[in-house]
Amino acid sequence: MNNLRLIFAAVGVAAVVAGCVFSQNAYIENSDFDLALPAFDKSAGMMTIGVFQNLSGADSRYLCRRSDGQMIKREYLRWVMAPELLLQRRMYGAFTVDPYGAEKLPRIGCTLLRFEFDEGAAAAKFSAEFFIEREGKRRIIRVDESEPLKGAFTGASGAAAMSACVDRAMNVLKGALKK
Repeated sequence: MNNLRLIFAAVGVAAVVAGCVFSQNAYIENSDFDLALPAFDKSAGMMTIGVFQNLSGADSRYLCRRSDGQMIKREYLRWVMAPELLLQRRMYGAFTVDPYGAEKLPRIGCTLLRFEFDEGAAAAKFSAEFFIEREGKRRIIRVDESEPLKGAFTGASGAAAMSACVDRAMNVLKGALKK
């Protein structure tokens, strides 16, 4: 009787161990990425930062649009912070920012509309409406940028393509501030 219990116990332990070994998924490490931060442009105009909001649907995970329109979030490819904060921080490299909001300076706000990757087009897609408020007047500058991915879609190729989109958006803003 004791031998029978021992055999059942051994078979049970073997079944549990085999189930654990064969049902395990491969470990995938999270990878965090950032937008490229070029050297500070001392010649850029001074400004203050207004409200930045994110209507893109993107969060800290990479947001991808499939060819059938389905939106998926890549669980293992992440931004170091939310897209609207990445964009807001990028303003500090593109402009001289007065955090105290001097009334004479233009104030720039933003509504982020797209911050995603189009899998069918193999490209980063960035769209935003920037608001420039100066001397009681408000202008809206719409920016739509796309950058093809270099090679296969990876976290690094996605971050590089999105950085290129954001760099072009900053150049559009610089031009708008000079007008």
